[in-house]
Amino acid sequence: MKNMQIHHNRKIRAIPTLCAAMLAAIAAPLHSETFTESFADINGPQVVSLTMKDHDKHRGVQGSFKLGNSLIDYGVVYRACNDVVAHDETDLRRAWGQFMPGIGFNRPNVASWYYNNYIKILLDDMPVGEYIIKDIRDESADGTAKVVVTWETPKGMVDLSFALMRDHKGVFQELKVYDLKDKVDRISVELGGYYWGFGKEDKKSDGFITTDPSGHDEWALMGNKVNEPPTGTGPCALLTLPKELDGVKYGRPNSMEKTVNVAPGQSATIRWVLWMFPDLSNKKALEYMTNEAANTRERLLKLFKTKP
Repeated sequence: MKNMQIHHNRKIRAIPTLCAAMLAAIAAPLHSETFTESFADINGPQVVSLTMKDHDKHRGVQGSFKLGNSLIDYGVVYRACNDVVAHDETDLRRAWGQFMPGIGFNRPNVASWYYNNYIKILLDDMPVGEYIIKDIRDESADGTAKVVVTWETPKGMVDLSFALMRDHKGVFQELKVYDLKDKVDRISVELGGYYWGFGKEDKKSDGFITTDPSGHDEWALMGNKVNEPPTGTGPCALLTLPKELDGVKYGRPNSMEKTVNVAPGQSATIRWVLWMFPDLSNKKALEYMTNEAANTRERLLKLFKTKP
């Protein structure tokens, strides 16, 4: 693929500004935690020979990256078939795989936001994941580690941002559709995994979903009500911006729908935050979400300033 941007293993650290460092030093006596800078570590995308059911030895593309700070480390992996010869396809951007779109979180665990396909994106009825990832790049700035994954599709370009602030446990995400070649009326996003866990003791019937008690439907906490840390996977959570959406649903999958009606030359976005809590009990995670949701929402609005 001529247009693929190939990056090799590189670590980029987002260094806080001097003012931020001074403020942190002044506030240090008031807080028990000291926050170091966040970091992004990117590997790929690169062309490989696949070992994959129904695609063994096919031409593939894989990549991975890490986001971390002093509070938590996240890992994201991608793998998909891009063998247009084996599939008798003329569009060099096409992708196939056992689990599409082939991207998900493998750290802190592989289950909560499933490592093979935690996200499904539709532009009207076109699945973005049916096209290969074009680029994985670092856009870290101002103390926030940020990695952007890009797809090139027949309808236009799609960016999916993963951002981790130096003093926050959540992954801030923005989906942006731009450089359109065709009109897009609706964007649909599904996010999912096995929030009850993958362990031998984990049962789907033990899973739970607790939604925002304020009634604003802005967030949900999900997990296993029986097998909690330290033996269990730990709960996970999702925060959305319902006022920017036509509809939001929490469960398996979590879904967001947005009418955008954008034409060539225009763009559209959807924003959210997700978490994994590998060290927190369900009770502690619920306390965290109850206390931090409002602040997280404001951070999300300021981080991604593009008009929705």
